[in-house]
Amino acid sequence: FHLSNSYSEGGTWLDRIVCQRSDDGGITFSNGTTMGANAPHLQDKEWAAVDLTYSPYRNNIYTAWTQCGQNSYNNDEGASINPMDSASNIIFCFSSDAGDSWSQRKRINELSGAECSDAGATVLGAMPCVGLNGEVYVTWSSPYGIMMDRSTDGGVNWFDKDVKVADLPGNFKFSVPGVYRCFGFPS
Repeated sequence: FHLSNSYSEGGTWLDRIVCQRSDDGGITFSNGTTMGANAPHLQDKEWAAVDLTYSPYRNNIYTAWTQCGQNSYNNDEGASINPMDSASNIIFCFSSDAGDSWSQRKRINELSGAECSDAGATVLGAMPCVGLNGEVYVTWSSPYGIMMDRSTDGGVNWFDKDVKVADLPGNFKFSVPGVYRCFGFPS
């Protein structure tokens, strides 16, 4: 999985997620399939999980990431700090055919990030995982704390309310001497 852009379509920023697959142990990779394309919005920090349970959703691939507004990360200084920029949200897709195709993108968070900056006001670091019976859980950092949402039908439907699972004092961005940037994301 990686971020990509639509240069061939005139895009200039990362506006989609790509999944490339190897069927020969990593010697070669497919050209990839895309998900989440929504230009001119930035798609960022994708993570994936595979259902290895014996549920009806066995072998589904789940991915989640952050979508930021159209002006985010579109300047030389990095992330936009303009409060007029669009909110950030957690987006989810799944594949039930080994990544050959992907479901429609779906926003799963209830509470958006207040702005699309990297200063802790963004919802960021979405991490999917699979429960023992094939439930899908996604956690992420937000200005409201560490949040979670869940699906019990393979990612088709999600609970209406985000669940706050922990406080996040001071937000997810913190300083470590000698390190350019540090984010604390749930996993």
